[in-house]
Amino acid sequence: YFKNLVLSGRKIRALIGKGIMKKADQGHTRSRNMCIRWLVTAVLVVVFLCYDVLGQYHPEGRPDPPGTPKRTKTKFSAVPEEAKFLKCDVCKKSVRVMYQDVAEMRTSRGKRKLTEEEVLNVVEGTCKPFSAHGSWILSTDLVQPEEGKLTLVDREFRSRCKTECETVSRACHDTLGDVDTDVAELVYQNTLTLAKMINKVCYDITDACKRKRSLTKPHVEEKFSMMPEKEYDMFKMIEETNYGGGRGGLSLYSRDDIDDAMGGDGPPMQQEQDYQQQQQQQ
Repeated sequence: YFKNLVLSGRKIRALIGKGIMKKADQGHTRSRNMCIRWLVTAVLVVVFLCYDVLGQYHPEGRPDPPGTPKRTKTKFSAVPEEAKFLKCDVCKKSVRVMYQDVAEMRTSRGKRKLTEEEVLNVVEGTCKPFSAHGSWILSTDLVQPEEGKLTLVDREFRSRCKTECETVSRACHDTLGDVDTDVAELVYQNTLTLAKMINKVCYDITDACKRKRSLTKPHVEEKFSMMPEKEYDMFKMIEETNYGGGRGGLSLYSRDDIDDAMGGDGPPMQQEQDYQQQQQQQ
């Protein structure tokens, strides 16, 4: 009797052990399946987020759905002949801008003097349309009053940077690019008046105004399309990101990429329409 009881106890323990192991296996299987489902879900979420983020910041953007017509974007570049012709006027304008900007910075600083690097940043930024000191280029319109002539005209608002903007910027870079440190030293010393500074830079240090130039090809008029303030702020932020306000730097984004993201040329704003109407009435 005792032997049978022991054997029965062993069988009962064996059966209980098998039941526990079976339950444990089932629980482990459910846990494993749940982990797999969570892992798959997490991977899908990460892929979606990467697709969305890279689509926003990749130069080519998110790929279009199949069957979508291929989009083309307009590339704007400077007109070399016009850039050479404008070197004198652009030199005078850029020197005037940097001279006034540095004077305002000195006034706002009070007793604290400007450093040579800060003045050099102003000089270099004068030729960049989307820098704090080069926005005058965006407000400059090119007008041909007569054949063989081309003049700079100041407007009341900033325009999108197209061919004329690129031409003025190139004229500025071609004039001051190789002598920026010399010009910055003159501005930093602060010993010349504005008129003498213009003569020194545009007639002595450079050859911008040493000889007369003429245009052989007619100027193609370009619509002065107003740039919204938010779009300008975006370009300005990209300029600061690419160059950091100093010399050189890694270009992370191009103006063409951001221009596409902001909607390209787009329709003119009401302020621009009002301005155009006033010009026509005059």
